[in-house]
Amino acid sequence: SVARPAWAGRRFWGPPAPPPCGAAPADGEAALLLAGGAVRFLDLSTGKVVGKGPKLEGKAASSGSSSMAIAGLGPRRVAVVWEAEYFVLELEAETQKVLLRSQGSLGLGGLGSLGSLMGASSMGAREDRVLLCWGGASEASARTFATVLLEGVTASASPLPSTAAPSAAWLCVSGYLAECVPVEGQSDLTVALRDARFGMQVASAEVPLALGKKAAGGLLFTASRGTALIVGGKGSEAAALRWRLPRFSLQLLIGAGAKEALAQGPAQLSALREMAAGKRPGDDPAVEEMLSGKRRKTTDEALASEVRRRCWPPSHELVDIIVRGQCWAAARELLGLPELGEDLAVRLLAGDAGQEASLLAHVVRRASTPGLLQAALENHLPPALLPALLEVLIEWMEAYREFTPAALQKAAPGLPTQAEIVRFFAAMADGCLPSLLRLEGDLLERVSEALLLAERERARGERTHSTLRAALKIKEGSVFLREAREAPAVEALLLDF
Repeated sequence: SVARPAWAGRRFWGPPAPPPCGAAPADGEAALLLAGGAVRFLDLSTGKVVGKGPKLEGKAASSGSSSMAIAGLGPRRVAVVWEAEYFVLELEAETQKVLLRSQGSLGLGGLGSLGSLMGASSMGAREDRVLLCWGGASEASARTFATVLLEGVTASASPLPSTAAPSAAWLCVSGYLAECVPVEGQSDLTVALRDARFGMQVASAEVPLALGKKAAGGLLFTASRGTALIVGGKGSEAAALRWRLPRFSLQLLIGAGAKEALAQGPAQLSALREMAAGKRPGDDPAVEEMLSGKRRKTTDEALASEVRRRCWPPSHELVDIIVRGQCWAAARELLGLPELGEDLAVRLLAGDAGQEASLLAHVVRRASTPGLLQAALENHLPPALLPALLEVLIEWMEAYREFTPAALQKAAPGLPTQAEIVRFFAAMADGCLPSLLRLEGDLLERVSEALLLAERERARGERTHSTLRAALKIKEGSVFLREAREAPAVEALLLDF
């Protein structure tokens, strides 16, 4: 049996209100884009407006262009593309206000003549990446597809390879571009699936759906999970497709090629790659030259860029190269990777014996497992570095006693919080206890005093907060005040055993 749909509500957009030119449904709400550039969020259960977006301002708005599209990026989050500008808006659940999160321009250089913007669709990834389509009004006109990551002042568009025949309808589903292409000289319709990021075709099938010139309404193409529905052709024909999108196979294919390319890498760092792989000794002249003082800055910048793009997997060999060449920019990029192990992080900290690169702040801020951090400090931190590290940690604790956290973060961005410093103190106490006992008593007393004062400040803050909260609740004649004045009721029970 087929369940009948429930009518949620109807919204009439008539004069003087501008007509809708796009919609982006999501979980519970749908965003409606009006011709004037206004965005309205509707409740899908009632059909009522729950949020109104701000007026979009830009070159496209001032010119009065109607070439615009909307795409849903996630729950209560949409992207509006207007000519060569983009806007990211979000509906706040509590205040029911639509806020403009970001905006910028599209870098469309090199795409040639695009025509009108025909639509936008989310790529379904965690990032704000959308698929855009340009073309003419007729179905026979060519279509241009490009992917854009909506971030920064200028978002660069990456075009997809063009196809021989124009598509009559298209949609983006689960990271794939599905296109309906009429077969020339036949009554069938070809449905082709391409990877929406790289444009590689992964599947295609012919659908017996005749497209007549007199077909009313054109071709409608929609999909939900693993089922697609095509409506159109002679006599309003309909065809349903069920597919299994080979997400993993395409990603493995692309990943295999990327892995091979990364293994080769640019010629600039080939000597270091061979050294890390054990194919070249560490005293090789090419390696010595790259890590020398003359080329150290260039090598550090190139290595930091590749570490940022995850071209180098975290390893002890990579840490050896960074410490030997004092490539501190690459060290900071490596410490920013969440997959970096605690042992490698402590090895980088130990390599910065003179605290020149200020790697201690990066190590303290990192999220880590307490047991693994204790073991890493015990195995890889030299005891000779403990006094200098403790002095820096004590200075940070004293700064938090004299200034507010907001003032410290403004003056020294990236400074670890007081809780992170105390957590690192605890890891050092458990992992380096024998070495700490050999230090001077004055230094250990200063550490103990700093921790004791921090605990007193925390306890004082909690007491003040609880007292202030109780005082705000008590009002003259309120239930709280009457209960405070009355003697508490006592109930006694006699139990027989």
